[in-house]
Amino acid sequence: MEAVRLRLNDASTRGRVVTSELVVAELMYGVECSTGGAARHFGRVKADLRRRGVVKGDVDLLLAATALDLDAALVTNDGALLDGTIADLRTENWLAG
Repeated sequence: MEAVRLRLNDASTRGRVVTSELVVAELMYGVECSTGGAARHFGRVKADLRRRGVVKGDVDLLLAATALDLDAALVTNDGALLDGTIADLRTENWLAG
């Protein structure tokens, strides 16, 4: 796997790297069949934010997706997660007065 990663990184420095729709379709199928729902939430939330022109880091989105999947409140002091831009995400800031 390391050799593949190195070649992919090298190829990306020389130009655009693309994949086929077949690969994308297989990945989407894998997400739909997955018993873990956080990946599905992650994709939905990231796509929704992108359509609205909102950029968030993937780590923040993974935390949010996990909370959404578990139907749990996300306890955080991170303004990017507390700003209300992620639909249905319940947050609590235990450091706020």
